[in-house]
Amino acid sequence: MPAGQAAAVFALVAGVVVFLRVFELDTLQTEIYGDIEIVFTYVGEILSGKWPMRFTLSAGPLYHYLVAPIILVSGLNYAGLKLASVIVSLAGLAATYAFSRRLVNDAFALLVTFIAGVSSWLLIFSRLGNSQIVQPLLTMSALWLAVRIVQLKSLRDVGACALVAGLGLLAYPPSFILPGVIFLTLLGLQWGGQILPRGWAWTFIAASVPCLIPFALLVFADPANFVGGYIGDKIHPEAGSGVWSVLGHNVLSALLALHVRGDEVFRSNPVALPHLDPVSGVLFLLGIGFWLANEERRRWIPVWLVPLILLQAPSVLALNQQAEVPSASRTLGVAPIVYVVVASGLWWPVQSAFARDKLKAAAFGLGSLILGSILFLNARRYFYTYVENLPDNDTPIGYRIAAYANSLPKNTQIHVVGCCWEFGMPERFIQYSMMHPENLHYTERKTLSCTRLQSWKLPSVLVWSFHETLPGPQLEPCKPWLPAQRYEYQGRPVFNAAPLRTDVVALPDFPVPVETLDHDEIQLNGQTVQVDYSPLDIGGIADLFDGDRNVLIRGKSANPMVVVLHFDPPRKLRMLDLDLGSMAHFRVTAVVADRKRKSKSISEDYEGLSADPHVSLELPESIEPAASVRVMVQDMEPPDDGDAVHIHLRELNLR
Repeated sequence: MPAGQAAAVFALVAGVVVFLRVFELDTLQTEIYGDIEIVFTYVGEILSGKWPMRFTLSAGPLYHYLVAPIILVSGLNYAGLKLASVIVSLAGLAATYAFSRRLVNDAFALLVTFIAGVSSWLLIFSRLGNSQIVQPLLTMSALWLAVRIVQLKSLRDVGACALVAGLGLLAYPPSFILPGVIFLTLLGLQWGGQILPRGWAWTFIAASVPCLIPFALLVFADPANFVGGYIGDKIHPEAGSGVWSVLGHNVLSALLALHVRGDEVFRSNPVALPHLDPVSGVLFLLGIGFWLANEERRRWIPVWLVPLILLQAPSVLALNQQAEVPSASRTLGVAPIVYVVVASGLWWPVQSAFARDKLKAAAFGLGSLILGSILFLNARRYFYTYVENLPDNDTPIGYRIAAYANSLPKNTQIHVVGCCWEFGMPERFIQYSMMHPENLHYTERKTLSCTRLQSWKLPSVLVWSFHETLPGPQLEPCKPWLPAQRYEYQGRPVFNAAPLRTDVVALPDFPVPVETLDHDEIQLNGQTVQVDYSPLDIGGIADLFDGDRNVLIRGKSANPMVVVLHFDPPRKLRMLDLDLGSMAHFRVTAVVADRKRKSKSISEDYEGLSADPHVSLELPESIEPAASVRVMVQDMEPPDDGDAVHIHLRELNLR
């Protein structure tokens, strides 16, 4: 093919591949979910100079450091994270092109790149913004270097290959085996008749050490996660299930993934569709024949067959995750290899036809038709079938709440009542799309009351489920304070919102309860201190300051439970330490006041802590010493059965 035509075809392929990745990138799948929150937090820590080195659940450090420079330019938001994953996916396709070019030639490499670039399997993960997309890049870069090792006989390529494969240890659990897989691939090539440079095995092992050392340190720092936690627990079969029967089920499911039934997880695949479209599925089978057809090609079979089989082992060995086998995410590293074989199935007949002048036109037309069919089928799989199976047809409830919040004056407090009211949305990641996330408050509907609304700082806006007229039925007496409006997106309801109007709408018949506190004296650090506190039904107030966390006090019914300490003379304070009884979600508020009754406050929410937690709260700085400190502990998820709330406190210390 003349150079001009080749350049034009290359530009066309690149244009189609890039277009599919950036088309409506900011509006298709705009809802942040748990995995994306991990990436968001990890990259945020890097950009703030904290330099984290850990695995957060299954997400390792490699991807986050790789994309941090991109995010620095694009901005730390979901659009920036998705753009970063697009760029990493294009780098993976570039490695696939380089591998295919060395394996066959330029034209074959371009064919592979087109088929892989338009495939829904890679396209989905290219646009997710998640860290799994680094797997194809590592796999194909290592395999490209493996081919160079055979062709150029260079130990430098051996070292580079081992180093790239070793990076899989820092990426994602399914890529932990990448160094071993690439080593076995090189062995397979040698056993198949290829000649490798002398000493390659020892060079490979030695070059793997720079990645093995940090991986070992990461495992040592958090062994529970790798042995029996989020990562290690997946290989342990469920109680009562036979290992061999589960393993047999998983192997069969993996074998059927390309052609019969694929991943059922809606974010990873058009639900349960095979990972290959029907046309690509047929070409995959023909492609196997292409590599078996002559002796020279057979010697190269290990370079794709060994990783194609072995890199699926982590998915197959997820013995307590049968519903997630096959897994498009855990086997993402094999996707480019699959498309190399698919392209081989088209390359074989087209190349043979082009060898005959009379068949060139027919071969060109047939090849174009097949490629057009693959493009159409995969674009439809992603932009229609996949999107249709996203929650509520990809209606971005959380993102629309954030957009609404961004349209309000910057000091407006946003109170989102409840969560997950429509297909699990919105999840509690709204703040990541807000310009002023500090103004966002998540509130449980059962904790709301008209009295509590009166205490909120204005201006405030409540946001809640569009299925409910009010954020909670208990707010019926103060309904005039909440002039609700329903908000929609593309014809679908997304939320109700109302500005809180306690300042302009009077409710003369609404009773305001009076706080009742008991009074006592205690000894605190050698000083006699007056204490006001909510009534108790277990223990005495002095037990809160006796230094023994095994002795507790219990509030009679107050929520929040209040403890006020009065200091005479005033004292300088900087920290509050508090030991409490177990609560799923609670809030600690401290108000520090000086002699002139000027006060500053700080409030912190805690959720998901261990039993009987200890918390420390840095008190607001003040020039004047503190004359009083008011501590309030509120259970944010009290029982909804009408029983009294009993808050347990063990120790309180001020320093």
